[in-house]
Amino acid sequence: MVPAEGSGACSEGFQAGFKPSSRRASLLSLCASELDVTLTRIDGGEVEMVEFIKGLDPVCQEQNIPFSRLYGSDVSVLAGSLVVQLRDYTSPLFSSLSAKCQGRVVLAQQVSSVAFFPLC
Repeated sequence: MVPAEGSGACSEGFQAGFKPSSRRASLLSLCASELDVTLTRIDGGEVEMVEFIKGLDPVCQEQNIPFSRLYGSDVSVLAGSLVVQLRDYTSPLFSSLSAKCQGRVVLAQQVSSVAFFPLC
């Protein structure tokens, strides 16, 4: 995509409403020293990933929404120093001299119905 001049708001074209601004090189930047990221397999596989999503999303639980693809991992992050900057704002979103974080990341694609219409 070609960067937009100014704010990034556009009113025409395929991606109307947003184009990256030429003033911002990135949306989010991360600077760390002594960074250690560990990804481990989720015990329970896809069943556990679906249960994790249902625990966070009440609509998914109520409607029993099926998923066609699931990717996930338990994540452990250790860092000596860590700074997370949002765009080009002067104050960082997060800054620390030492950081430790454990969590889970799950990406899921819902099953979508596809209709085929024959051409006559």
